[in-house]
Amino acid sequence: MAKTRKAWRWAVALSAAALALALVTSAFAQAPPLPPHQFFGSVETGTGALLDGEPAADDAVVTAWNADTEDAVGTGAIADGTWLIQVDADAASSVVFSIDGGSRSDPFPIVSGDLTEVALDLESASMAMAAPSALPDTGSGGLADSSGSGFPALPLALAIAAIVALGGVAAVRRSSLSVR
Repeated sequence: MAKTRKAWRWAVALSAAALALALVTSAFAQAPPLPPHQFFGSVETGTGALLDGEPAADDAVVTAWNADTEDAVGTGAIADGTWLIQVDADAASSVVFSIDGGSRSDPFPIVSGDLTEVALDLESASMAMAAPSALPDTGSGGLADSSGSGFPALPLALAIAAIVALGGVAAVRRSSLSVR
């Protein structure tokens, strides 16, 4: 009977230690970054940026805004009628675009790793309300970062804890059989 209790205590202690190890390693783990969603437009494909019905100047700035918080999440300058903006999937769930702070487009959803061609036909800032100025949201990073799936050591440590617990149960059964 004493052997059964001792084996059970060891099984519980080892399971608790494995679970604690899993929690500690997952707390310090950081998921790999997700690939950004890329938005672009080009006069060559008929999706160039139009400002007040005319092609936007080559130095005009296209800005992507978080549709929910109105924070700027990416910018790109127009060069040779083409523009490209990369937006991190953890920065917004959807974005709207402006050209030189003018009116904003309809929202576009963010999907990590996607490439979306966008035709912009917007009004200039003098004809629309000015956009609020904000710095791009770069995320929190580190331990506060909740993006991604976490460190793969957590499932491994939980599996080890389960194996140890099953081993403890088997030891308890063996010892109870030998006592009889």
